[in-house]
Formats: sequence, C-alpha cells, structure tokens
Amino acid sequence: DHNILLQKVAKHKIKGKVGLWIKEFLCNRKYKVVANGEMSEMQDVLSGVPQGTVLAAILFIMMIANIDEEVERSIVRCFADDTRSSIKIKTEDDKKALQKDLESIYKWAK
Repeated sequence: DHNILLQKVAKHKIKGKVGLWIKEFLCNRKYKVVANGEMSEMQDVLSGVPQGTVLAAILFIMMIANIDEEVERSIVRCFADDTRSSIKIKTEDDKKALQKDLESIYKWAK
C-alpha cells in the first residue's frame, strides 16, 4: 500500500521536495495487460514500486525494516527481496511458536 510506505518515508524525516518526489514516483501510475492479443483497460497501480530502480530497493528496505518486531521467537533474515523466518523445532511448542510468528507476519503484511 503506497500510503503505508509514504508514512514510513515520513517517519524517516524525508519530507519537502524529496518526499513529494517519492510520492510522485509511487502514485498515479497505471498499467495494462496484453494476453492472447487482447489489451485490458488501464488500471491504477495501488501498491508496489517500479522494479529495477535504485529507489525501489531503498523503499523496500524502509517498508520491511520493522518486520522483526512482529515475531516473538523466530529469527527473521532478509536479503534483497527475500525474507525468511525460522526457529529450531524440537517440540510441539516450537511448532506453535513458529506458526504464531508466521501469522503475525501475515497480519503485518496486510
């Protein structure tokens, strides 16, 4: 969601012209799809960042930076655009703890 990302940008004290530039970079984008020779209507892009840009990587880091605050026992590791949550599973309680952490991450991501 662009609004959530823009809130996180503002939290990092990125405001003024740079903040507006980032907002323009994210918002008011459109796309269409071509499948089997048919073209869809133009649609608004409501989330995500343009791939392959330096700014996209920085914004992704800002967006995901607090994901580890959502888990109690798991270890969260991020590399590029991959995220992994793990825990040593030795008991049934360990399984439940991992499931609880995964559900927390799922809620955070919504």
